[in-house]
Amino acid sequence: MKIGDLVTVKPANEGYYIITDTKVRGNSNLVMLASLTGNLLPYPMPMEKKWIEVINGAKPFTAGR
Repeated sequence: MKIGDLVTVKPANEGYYIITDTKVRGNSNLVMLASLTGNLLPYPMPMEKKWIEVINGAKPFTAGR
């Protein structure tokens, strides 16, 4: 899991989120998620990694390509 990954939260699998941070309050078991639907939560929320399912991993940005 890395910043920019498109994910959903198990077991509900409702809504789509982007990982905005991979270490929350010094805890490496948490990631920060921002909802893409906006109506679920209008601000980023912490979530344990065990509940996250990556849908589409982010590709590293390379300038000039």
